Amino acid sequence: MFAFRNQIITEEPAIGFSLKVFFHGFLFFLSLISAAPLSAEERTWDVLFRDIPVRIAAADAGLTMSFYVLKQTHEPILRTDDGENYYSRILSRWERDLLSRNFVLCPDTTLQFEPGEKFSYDLFLSQISSATRTFSPYSEIIGDGRCVHVHFTKPMRRYLDFLTLYEHAPTIKKDDIMEIGLGEYLPVSVRPEVVILRRKKEVPNGFGAVVIHKYTGPGDPNLTNRGIDDFNRMQIASIPEWVKREYAYLDSAILQTVVLIVNHPDKDVRRIVYNCMDVDSLRHALYPTWKEFVDIRNVLPVGVPGAVPGRPTQYCGEGIRKKVQRPLVFINLGGDNDKQMAAFMADFEKKTGIPVSIKRLQDKDMYRTLYQSPRRYDLVIVSMGAVRPDHTAFFDYLVKPDGYYDSRINRLGVLYERLQLEGDPDERNALGAQMAEMLSSEHVLLPLLQVHRRFYYPREIINLTAGRGFLEYPEIAEFRW
Repeated sequence: MFAFRNQIITEEPAIGFSLKVFFHGFLFFLSLISAAPLSAEERTWDVLFRDIPVRIAAADAGLTMSFYVLKQTHEPILRTDDGENYYSRILSRWERDLLSRNFVLCPDTTLQFEPGEKFSYDLFLSQISSATRTFSPYSEIIGDGRCVHVHFTKPMRRYLDFLTLYEHAPTIKKDDIMEIGLGEYLPVSVRPEVVILRRKKEVPNGFGAVVIHKYTGPGDPNLTNRGIDDFNRMQIASIPEWVKREYAYLDSAILQTVVLIVNHPDKDVRRIVYNCMDVDSLRHALYPTWKEFVDIRNVLPVGVPGAVPGRPTQYCGEGIRKKVQRPLVFINLGGDNDKQMAAFMADFEKKTGIPVSIKRLQDKDMYRTLYQSPRRYDLVIVSMGAVRPDHTAFFDYLVKPDGYYDSRINRLGVLYERLQLEGDPDERNALGAQMAEMLSSEHVLLPLLQVHRRFYYPREIINLTAGRGFLEYPEIAEFRW
């Protein structure tokens, strides 16, 4: 298990799909929590997650597990398939001028979040105003009762990209753990062991519900359950052999990198960790059953401008030893690798004189430990993934207060702000490369590998498509059997 792009998870991205009739005992449970339970004939999409989101909230779209859910429940203000052509499913009209200084956004107020909860103009005005001010304080927002007019004092070509983010999708709060969006599915239950989403409108040969099950370990009966459609949120080694035989598959290099976060204020300690935790040995300890790895030299995966192929340059000389006041705390979120990690950390102490204490976390302690200051760790392995095709996806939680560090690299924050607002592609690429290099030179993270994996789908899907992030984060409403 490792933290996966700003969220604690134990597997690579997911997708999968098969057909079944949902079992009657669970329908009884659904009838207790929903006024409109699923019918016994309704087909559901069932997926196995190692870590279930504790809530459904648009603000959590940067977390991979939450993003998977939000792709079903929410609808962004704009969409783009290629980064150039934009369209909307929730605006009746939108415009921009040639200089990208003036924008007009008109909500389609015939839409509903759920029966009795309309997508109102006032709600859209409130939420778009709040979101736009986070994008740029140099904005003027005027409403005319039907449309929202946004004016910037200088060109803001990135604004349209900003509006494609699920963080800014229209949303209303149902209770403390559920928000409702304008997507195809409505959340009906969020529990530690299961999340249930119900389709708002029936469609022929579509999936009437999404049921997310919590993976409980190697003995989980769902590993033999042919009613599970999606096993791709598991580590590849944990995917059942019958799935590999019976499902169709696609191979894909993922825009995700696995890195070791070094959350320590002492630059010398960071430098020693960076140089003396051998990349190849550490990733074999992390994934004992893996035979091959895709090298990366910085936090950016190959395929993103600024990425550099190869491994980080490491030098661990005999005299590179240091006394520390306490052992470093390493949070092991990996799978069945305790023995390998203990051996690796013992070898690191032998080389450097720095002891490392390995700890496991209970699910209830994950958020408090990883994202709230002061953080209770010095070392943790995370995966930085692009839930959106943008440099900032790899830097968000390296610069934000609720990220992985207690201390800040001020220059990095300045570059990040420039990156968010920069509209010129060449300038953005240069800034991204500069930030990636800075993270390595400050020794605050050690790049380990880029994720490359095989995705398995039941063969019944008749409209399976790759690309557009579809393998990692499917829109289940689009599937047909």
